[in-house]
Amino acid sequence: MQSFEQNSTIFNLLSEGVSEGIIVVNTKQVVVASNTSSEQMFGYNKNELIGKSLDLLIPKRYHKHHDQHVKGFIDKKQKRQMGHGRELFGVRKNGIEFPVEAGLNPFELNGATYVMALIIDITERKTIENDLKMKSAALQSASNGIIIADALKKENPIIFSNESFQTLTGYSEEEILGKN
Repeated sequence: MQSFEQNSTIFNLLSEGVSEGIIVVNTKQVVVASNTSSEQMFGYNKNELIGKSLDLLIPKRYHKHHDQHVKGFIDKKQKRQMGHGRELFGVRKNGIEFPVEAGLNPFELNGATYVMALIIDITERKTIENDLKMKSAALQSASNGIIIADALKKENPIIFSNESFQTLTGYSEEEILGKN
């Protein structure tokens, strides 16, 4: 933590200018730095996360294997997205989980290794995705034939057709999509 205490002015200037949450941990997974965006995202006051275990921000069901993942990541020292196709969640101070994306960036400072996580709250995106999935499922399951055309394009190409429309007309989805 001493490296960050000595260089906190530079970190603060750089990290406060971004909208993503930034959390820096040492090899013991102790938070050594965070920006305002991350503190607001997780519901903490300024500097309240400093000195706390990273486990505070991770759902308990992931704690058991998280140490192994972090150790493996630090050993490889490669930048990467966290989760590799899995859904990730953070935990707010009030205990509520929320979906996140996180990029991990290892670095060294004065001989000590740290990991900087860039975190984005994707709650709104997940809400929209779930809404679209529900609407798509409803359209697909309709017994009436349904097509949707793009009215903003000159030729009004078809951008969606449900299975009932394909059954009624005998056309496959490949034959319909993009056609007038």
